[in-house]
Amino acid sequence: MQITFVGHACFQIQTGGFKIITDPYSSQIGYSPVNLGADIVTLSHDNPKWHSCLDDVRGDFQVVNGLEIVGETLRAGAISFEAIEVFENLPDDGPNAMLKITAEKTRILHMGDVGHALDDATREKCGEIDVLLAPTGGAPTISLPDLLEFIEKLAPKIVIPMHFGVPNLAMNALPLEAVAALVDFMGDFQKRHG
Repeated sequence: MQITFVGHACFQIQTGGFKIITDPYSSQIGYSPVNLGADIVTLSHDNPKWHSCLDDVRGDFQVVNGLEIVGETLRAGAISFEAIEVFENLPDDGPNAMLKITAEKTRILHMGDVGHALDDATREKCGEIDVLLAPTGGAPTISLPDLLEFIEKLAPKIVIPMHFGVPNLAMNALPLEAVAALVDFMGDFQKRHG
């Protein structure tokens, strides 16, 4: 399995002869166009600028919209897809899906555009996770303290940051924090908690 960060919340996951693209963005946001081939494209929600732009994805691909499979398991070959409904903001504002992708005995959780703390019931729905693709830019997504608490309880083997601030990112609302903010926060947290 190979996981490659493309930009924002977009990754290419190559596994079992399939190429999966997660949450493709529009090049209008400031990253280079996705311009990659895919067999499957997963979407956390409908946001064509930031999370569901199919324009630059190449190939004859299947779209897996997380919000359409909540509570189900979708299979493509030896790969399974499940979704856990979350929100951009609470209460019930902007439904999103965290997508769990299982392949090669590896469980990946793409957190999508979640913008709130996650309770124990949501964590339990996620099950065991090996690789967490986590939004680390802070508002408008989950805050770093809430994210770190989720990570501690979920206990993934690997955390890969996404949805963080980079120069020239066309974010009109709150500017996203850079990955350095997560590194600093985690360092401070470890000092406080041994």
